[in-house]
Amino acid sequence: MMRKVSKIAFGTSLLLVAISLTACSAQSSSTTETAATCTAGALPTLTSGVISIGTDDPAYDPWFSNNDPSNAKGFESAVAYAVANELGYPADKVVWIKAPFNTVIQPGTKPFDFDINQVSITAERANAVDFSSGYYDVAQAVVTIKGSKIANAKT
Repeated sequence: MMRKVSKIAFGTSLLLVAISLTACSAQSSSTTETAATCTAGALPTLTSGVISIGTDDPAYDPWFSNNDPSNAKGFESAVAYAVANELGYPADKVVWIKAPFNTVIQPGTKPFDFDINQVSITAERANAVDFSSGYYDVAQAVVTIKGSKIANAKT
């Protein structure tokens, strides 16, 4: 299980970095040139020289540790800091914004530069906000005891 989570974390980190670097790029075919020009000043952020990252409150384990995204512990916190670093923002230039769920998915301006959160991607939400590729798919189920009235329930 841990190996699978590590592979997912690594893949997600690479994906988010690739997406972020694409945002910095001019029309060039050189990825080396793009990475070299993607600096903290190259991206328009809400506050110059700082990148603000939104997340929900409370922020749960294993995504964040101890409801504190700034401690860089937990999957989403680590990914967010890795993306910020690749964009030229060291940890001391990352500001966390507590953003209620509805703020994250509603259309319009946001109080953060990007959000990292456990949001299910739906067509309706995709009309309101831009999503990265999904990095965690949940198969939900109801567990019951054998012989229960709902043991053979279907959806």
